[in-house]
Amino acid sequence: VDLPARAPYWAACCLLLMPVEACGDPSACRRKRLCPLRPDKLTVMIICGQSLPAAKPMPISPQQLITESAYRAGIIDFIRRLQPRQLTVVNYHGVVGKRLQPGDPGYSTTVSTADFEQQLDYLSRRFHPVSLGEVRDWYLGGRKLPKCPVLISFDDGFRNNVTRAAPLLRKFRMPAVFFVSTGYIGTNRVFWFNRIRYHVESWPEPRIRLPGGENAVPMPAEFEERRMLAKRIVRSCKTLQNQQRNEYLTYLENVIPLEQLEAEPELEEVMRWDEVRQLAGAGFAIGSHTVEHPILTRLGGEKLAEELVRSRESIERETGQPCYAIAYPNGGPGDYSEEVIRRLREAGYSLAFTMANR
Repeated sequence: VDLPARAPYWAACCLLLMPVEACGDPSACRRKRLCPLRPDKLTVMIICGQSLPAAKPMPISPQQLITESAYRAGIIDFIRRLQPRQLTVVNYHGVVGKRLQPGDPGYSTTVSTADFEQQLDYLSRRFHPVSLGEVRDWYLGGRKLPKCPVLISFDDGFRNNVTRAAPLLRKFRMPAVFFVSTGYIGTNRVFWFNRIRYHVESWPEPRIRLPGGENAVPMPAEFEERRMLAKRIVRSCKTLQNQQRNEYLTYLENVIPLEQLEAEPELEEVMRWDEVRQLAGAGFAIGSHTVEHPILTRLGGEKLAEELVRSRESIERETGQPCYAIAYPNGGPGDYSEEVIRRLREAGYSLAFTMANR
């Protein structure tokens, strides 16, 4: 779960306490199929930052009030001690210089450097940081994890992971894994879901066609309404077959060419391969997030295999290190299947990460 700060005095650190799918006999489990890292028994913990500044109070929701009260009452720590052997995986996407506000681009998937530092401070004191290699060895039956283990992960491969997140991770001596979409690394491309958002928010025509059909809707005049429509369209595109999604992108780009889109550099710029190698050389793990960030269950067999194999091979060729873990793009319950898991095994992966509770 991402960790954006929702108010100046607290950080919504939603951590999925994931016992990896248990098989009893790990060797038998490996013979059957790849077991993805996924929560069988899901515990959601809200861990509040201890010293976030309170200079500008913001509205607080009932959920946030419960979070703050639970933290101050010690309930969070009690739950953590009650389940000391469960693996906590904390997922980020971007770390940016300033704290974003609701409605800002990237608000739901980024955290400020100040909040990230406070969250790492909390995690380093209350949990035991572990590496991807330690998780793999534990999962495959070769070693035990320490009490209260936590793994930090990043998805996509944004450059701010290198410039802002990595220095703080090194400061706190926190291992992490960076799951990168290799087709974007070293390019000026914007991820397809963000391209859709930018197109819809900038749409110049009075009506816009919806994905998956010819139906068109009036284009809202207010930016907030455009932003909500963009979210709906992105969600809809995630349900389409890959070819249909690409056709919709072509429709958008025929009206607004890509070069006319004004993207936020700090939010959208992706790493170069030398920066990926820099992370690997510093001891961080590099995992796959596929090539083009498709929804894997929307791909045919050959294209699915290509996404899995090419991304792993690119990472291994560029870093000189084995790539054995993948994070499912989007990560929801409908974004992987038994067929996807079978293809992962054939492609040489031994771990896969999801956000789904199934």
